[in-house]
Amino acid sequence: MITLQRTDPGNTQDLVEELVERLDEVIDLLISRIDQLKRLGPSMARRDQQSTEAILDEIEITQGRQQQSDLALGFVRKRLGDNLGIEKDQLKLSKLIEILSPPMAETIRTCRGEIIELAESLRLENLKAAVVLSECAHLNHLLMQSLMPRNSEVTTYGSSGTQSWQSGPSLVDAKG
Repeated sequence: MITLQRTDPGNTQDLVEELVERLDEVIDLLISRIDQLKRLGPSMARRDQQSTEAILDEIEITQGRQQQSDLALGFVRKRLGDNLGIEKDQLKLSKLIEILSPPMAETIRTCRGEIIELAESLRLENLKAAVVLSECAHLNHLLMQSLMPRNSEVTTYGSSGTQSWQSGPSLVDAKG
């Protein structure tokens, strides 16, 4: 059994309520990210530049919100850990569930379960978007290969920077 060193026992419930508010923000952000990725893949596949750019802008805004949320969550986590006598790095939701009163523990358990479920959904949507991006890159490569003259060197841009690419047999003659 864990022995708690409560510096201010009356403050624990307030801190847990604040933690739940921050966890609700995390849940909302995960839902937003899942929605954005669900829309991004089809938008890229349709080659709808305006829609894709709008979604990418949304993703950037969500990233900023995520950073703010992470800071606020870390701050609450530290204060709650200090209050309970637990190091911030050791304060996990599963540990809180073990040591809090049943009503507070159930609230944390519900948030934790939802976060785990949404994180898995986000991972799958991220994978789907990566597959769409990979296929788009592959199709673009095939298109360049069929259109560019043989032995013509082209500079392409990828995740590792610039690359030189040389085509095979082509449909277009560089001489016109």
